[in-house]
Amino acid sequence: MKREWENNEDLNWNERVKLQKDGLEIFSQLEALTSREEALTKEEHEWMKWAGLMEQKSADKDEEGLWQAHVKLPCGMLSAAQAEEIAGLARDFGENTLRFTVRQSVQIQNIKRRDLQEVLRRLHAAGLTTTEAEGDCTRNIIGNPLMGADPEECMDAMPLVEGLQRLLVGNPEFSNLPRKFKVSVTSEPGDAASAEVNDLSFVPARAERNGENIYGYAAYVGGGLASAPRFACRLPYFLNTEDAIRLARAVVTIYRDYGYRVKRSHCRLKFLLEDWGEAKFCSMIDSIEKDLPRGGKEVRAPWKGEVCYGIHSQKQEGLCFAGFHIPGDILTGDELKNLADLSLEYGDGSLRVCQGQCILILNIPKERTAEFSGKSGQNEDAEDGKYLEQEKFFEKFPLRPGMFSGYANACVGSEFCRFAAVETRQRLIAVTGELDRMFPDLDCPIRIALTGCGAGCAAPQTADIGLKGVHIISEGKVSPAYILYVGGTLGEKASLSVQLPGKVPDDQLVDRIAGIIRIYLSERRSGESFHDFTKRVGAERFQ
Repeated sequence: MKREWENNEDLNWNERVKLQKDGLEIFSQLEALTSREEALTKEEHEWMKWAGLMEQKSADKDEEGLWQAHVKLPCGMLSAAQAEEIAGLARDFGENTLRFTVRQSVQIQNIKRRDLQEVLRRLHAAGLTTTEAEGDCTRNIIGNPLMGADPEECMDAMPLVEGLQRLLVGNPEFSNLPRKFKVSVTSEPGDAASAEVNDLSFVPARAERNGENIYGYAAYVGGGLASAPRFACRLPYFLNTEDAIRLARAVVTIYRDYGYRVKRSHCRLKFLLEDWGEAKFCSMIDSIEKDLPRGGKEVRAPWKGEVCYGIHSQKQEGLCFAGFHIPGDILTGDELKNLADLSLEYGDGSLRVCQGQCILILNIPKERTAEFSGKSGQNEDAEDGKYLEQEKFFEKFPLRPGMFSGYANACVGSEFCRFAAVETRQRLIAVTGELDRMFPDLDCPIRIALTGCGAGCAAPQTADIGLKGVHIISEGKVSPAYILYVGGTLGEKASLSVQLPGKVPDDQLVDRIAGIIRIYLSERRSGESFHDFTKRVGAERFQ
């Protein structure tokens, strides 16, 4: 493979490191790097990302910190046996700490460097991988957490997910991209995989052939958030599974060969697409993959988000799934083991991780749901739909969380990330818990997303209320504060949130958000969502 960019004298530091060797070569060097006593070089830290391994923030900048292993779960799929292995690794090597991520994967944290090799060995034996969970390559492929069980699915999307995995993950042909590359797949109409904010997305489409409706995929390219948010654009193709994989090859080839590699903050695919325009981009696709079919009409429904709480019917006759709230996406190895045990006791051991604070147990026989509800303390017949908690586990991980706490998102924050200005997950748990208590009769979810820095990993630009952590100087001291955004959403009405002026000190945050909610509740129309209200009255109403 000829690297057209390698003679560019203006390449950024990361690109020069990648020219020395391919990131996937790190696997042949892991034993030496994890066993030596000397600190890793800056370059070695960079290559470790291709193994899904990153050093955590250390209290002492002169000392090496602990590490985290980022385990990829395509579309959030996880078996009970795999969950038990992850739980065991967290207990054995990670101080019993786990975090789910907004890309449906899991991080085992607080690992000593000398133990990383054994962690990866055990993950591999369990059929799990960390390959390219970080680095300038394809990240975890996200999708509808109910894939294969969703009554609204138009077709089976698993062959496409598996084909994309084979094409894009662990393949030296595509392991050196200008920046990270995010992919999503879904075949249900409600945009459960956030198509508009990924580099490449596949969503359901329909076309008429010989008088019959057939289903396939429409594709979106060039979405992304961070400091220059941009929604993806729809390409003109109508694709079966094989064609979708061909399209993916063309898109990632274009990105590899023509994507920008100079200014690190200007290297995502969205910038190339913006400069080229859709016509030129499609022309390049057609020059690589001939005769991709065009046409089709996207199958759309109102955005239903990415969380599925409570007990609901699957498309399989007689089976149900149960969705639990995982506050802050934080849990211990013991708690994950408990969830795995429940999935075996009531289902067939199938678990799914959602994009936001939710994990599902699938394939529960309908005749056992009453027993399951009783065990969880949920009483569907109770007055006002309230449920009674009978066990500590279900108090912490309820089937029916609050309208704020159940629909919130946060990045890992300053506890583990060197770039974050504030601690995020515990703070968000506290804030949303207080808002749940202040507004107990709220009848619709309010999505709050808290990100620790400008990278926007928690997607505050698409939340009802987005929060970005910053610092302010108060009485000569550095204190946490937040920039607020309002009115974002995804799906048919996709729009970016609007930034409100000023910075809100940490001790005023709950009152500031409560004031916004009171305006919404007192002035909304019947059935009007927070997003629709904000679009109608304007963000300035909250200033």
